[in-house]
Parts: sequence; structure tokens; C-alpha cells
Amino acid sequence: MIALVLMIASSLGCGGESGKVKRAGRAVGETVTDFTRGVGAGIDKRLEVEVDLSPAVVDLGLSKTVAKSAGIDTRGVSVYLMSQKPMTGKFVAKALNADGQEIGRSVVEVEFSADDAKYVTFRFGDEMDSQSVERYVIDVKQVAESPEKEVGLE
Repeated sequence: MIALVLMIASSLGCGGESGKVKRAGRAVGETVTDFTRGVGAGIDKRLEVEVDLSPAVVDLGLSKTVAKSAGIDTRGVSVYLMSQKPMTGKFVAKALNADGQEIGRSVVEVEFSADDAKYVTFRFGDEMDSQSVERYVIDVKQVAESPEKEVGLE
């Protein structure tokens, strides 16, 4: 990038053509800004992951928009969930490989009010190979020993 700036400046000369130099500098600055935005959008897109909601989760009035990897150093997924109705409970995210086999599991407790939305992050153990995950499925966590803790509407 520095070489590009030096080439433009030298082609315009160092004389009294400060207007041309300023215009060239502005053009380079705009190009760098556009490049940076493009890199950011590319990284953002690369972090997106495939997440499906189970029919049980959809029946509770939840939907999702975007799901992204929780980060390079973190094995997890962050999903933007929207709730039509108030609800509290536990959800389980299952990490599935290309053969549809479960290779990781994460449980989180959530609480939504009516017409609520938030990112819910599921974290997986360090043993899970994130590169092997083809998609995630979010489901309701059933707790047979303690029915009052099951997911339900308030």
C-alpha cells in the first residue's frame, strides 16, 4: 500500500501541484477504506454457520436470523433468536458432522419475554473439532427427573 502511495505521489511530482496530490491521497484513502470494509464483510460471512431449529423449538414461537461461530479461539456458536411469547428453559445445541453424527453438545438456559430477541451463545468443549462440524441443531432440553425445569411458556 505504501508503494502505491509513493508511486502516485512521484508521478504527480513534488512541485506546486498540491491539489493533485490531495486528490490522489483521497483516492488512495477511499480505496483502502473500501478494501478494509470488504475484508470485514468477508470475515463476517466466513464466520456464519448453518443452524437449524428443531420443530419443538419452533413450536415454542422461536425463530432465528443469523448464526455465527463464536470465534477463532472459542468452540461455539452464537445464534440470534427471536421469541413471540415469554418463555424460560434449557436448550441444547448439537454439533453434527458431514455424516449427521453428533460430535459435540452444549446446553444453555434462556429466558425470553414476549416479543424479545437476543444472541444466545452455545459453547462446546475444547475436544470438539470445529472443522468437522457441518451444522448445528438447536433443540429443547428435556429433564425427566425435574419436570418443572423443562422448557415451557410462562
